[in-house]
Amino acid sequence: MRRRDVKRFDMEGSMNWMNESIYTDKHGNPINIREMEQLLQDKTYRQVGVDTIGKYTVSTVWLGFGYGIWEPFDTFETIIFFSEDLTQASDEIWRYKTFDNAMEGHQAICNKVRKFVENGKEYSKESECKTV
Repeated sequence: MRRRDVKRFDMEGSMNWMNESIYTDKHGNPINIREMEQLLQDKTYRQVGVDTIGKYTVSTVWLGFGYGIWEPFDTFETIIFFSEDLTQASDEIWRYKTFDNAMEGHQAICNKVRKFVENGKEYSKESECKTV
């Protein structure tokens, strides 16, 4: 029987593949699950960008762990909220692999939303705003 490579949890609780952590800080440095949990407690650290444009809020955050199946994983995401209390959000999510990409993506989404607001139009998922 042939031995297969499998993902395992190390003593720190981080899933490893060939001893590489799937958790990274905002700048791509490997961290363990305990460090990730501590950083996630810090709202200032998690927030990459937040802008209110008219009735919309564009929020970009560091997730603490990656989404996706190929490394490097997407560890940041941007969502557009439609209400001041941040309870209604677009079902569109933009994800990024690096902090710099997240900052650029956040600004691009803000610029698109701003154009809609300045032109007196409503943002919708069918709008051209989703193309970044």
